[in-house]
Parts: sequence; structure tokens; C-alpha cells
Amino acid sequence: MSRSPSPPPSRSHARASRPPLPAEARAAGVRPAAELPGAAEPPVQVVVRGLVAGLEVEVRGQVPAARLAELVAALAAQGLEPPPRDWARTADGAPICPRHRVPMRQREKQGDQWYSHRIRTPDGTELYCRGYPGPDSPGYDVP
Repeated sequence: MSRSPSPPPSRSHARASRPPLPAEARAAGVRPAAELPGAAEPPVQVVVRGLVAGLEVEVRGQVPAARLAELVAALAAQGLEPPPRDWARTADGAPICPRHRVPMRQREKQGDQWYSHRIRTPDGTELYCRGYPGPDSPGYDVP
């Protein structure tokens, strides 16, 4: 009794599949990045912050650069609103960092003035955050 060898697995089964998009996302016109025109171009990292029904949300992902405007429109269609532009303040008027929810101190150097606060990374490195992302605010990305 000889058994015939089983065929090698097909390529489609060898690769891990991604979970399908929820039906609500498909209904709203959101499609996987692989289905978007221009998907062959390298994707860019995207972080979008805003409010949905009064709750603060952050959406992270990758999207082809040419499709960025479409992503923003799709998120807006789902109710994403821009975050408030006014800074929350303490009773004495100091701004509160919108990311870390801590009061910031006014600082001054060489005639420049700004607000920032100190924050430590998990490895103990001390950085400063100005309450917004940027090269002069390295602590902003510390959770």
C-alpha cells in the first residue's frame, strides 16, 4: 500500500492572512491598503488624533501617501472631529499637556519663552515635552 505524497501547501495558505475588515468599515467605504490604488508605493506611518462622540481617540496605521486625504475623509465621515485647539489650564493659568495631562512650566532661554514639562522614558531617560509632537518636543511620544 503506497500512499501518494500530499501536495505542497499552496502559497496562499503559507502566508498568514489578515483578519477581514469589519462590515461597518466596508460599508463606510474603508478598504484594506492592499486594495487601494497606489498600494505599490511605500506606505507612510499615520497617527490621527481627534474626538468621536466627545471621546478622545487615536488611530494609527499605514497608508499610501497618495491616499492620505481619502483616509482623513473616511475618518471624518465616521464622526472623527479635530481635537480642541484651546489648551486646558490650571487655576493659576499654566497650560496642561494634552498628551500627558500634567501642568507645564514656563521656561526661558536666550530670550525665547515656552511651556514644557519633564517626562521619563521607561529606561529612565529624562526628556521634555511641549505638549505637541516635533523635534523640539521629544518627550511627546513617551506614553
